[in-house]
Amino acid sequence: MVRRNTRPWTAGGLLPGLVVLCVAFTAGCGSKPAYYRNDTAGVEPGTRVAVLPLVNLTRDVNAPDVVMNAIVVELLATNRFVVVDPGIVDEVIQRERIRLTDRIPLETLQGLGAALGVDYVFVGSVNEYQMTKEAQDFIPTVSIALRMVSCTTGAIVWASTHAKRGNDTESIFTLGRVDTLEELTSIIAREMAETVLPDPGPKKSVETTAPADTVKTDETSNTP
Repeated sequence: MVRRNTRPWTAGGLLPGLVVLCVAFTAGCGSKPAYYRNDTAGVEPGTRVAVLPLVNLTRDVNAPDVVMNAIVVELLATNRFVVVDPGIVDEVIQRERIRLTDRIPLETLQGLGAALGVDYVFVGSVNEYQMTKEAQDFIPTVSIALRMVSCTTGAIVWASTHAKRGNDTESIFTLGRVDTLEELTSIIAREMAETVLPDPGPKKSVETTAPADTVKTDETSNTP
């Protein structure tokens, strides 16, 4: 039996439903990062990594530092990587005279990995980092491209691109809108960091029952 809604389509009956629908729809409209990951590469939790200075393809000279720091923070927040301090990374790069951090020859990459004591490095670029005028507002827009590269082989084991606008998840009354470039950058970096390694899944419960062979039993105790 099909139940039909016989309630009149009045403003009082229709508006609440539209509000709920609008909020539910916009809450799911946020873009997710596109990524590639080689799950057979053997990257394990606890791997030591470094984030190299990012190439700046924007007009904001501060963009690479803001984005790099956000990536470092979010990688650490996963509790799955040991990340070298950016200050140490800068020191080694200057000493090795590496200029193009997104295009490093294998021999140089191997030497860099040895100098930093890392197995993998993150390289990439900031493609967009600006406030965009929209109607009467300015909306932050950020776009990042990253790759995780083996210092031993030069193979790409993970790569991702991600772009967001501050109003991607905005609903009515500006709910869900992100107003600053820094906050939007952190959100993007967090969503990218979560894809680097497979989801470990729910934690297994700890076995509290003693193994059967450790429990002493008296097979004759119940014998009349």
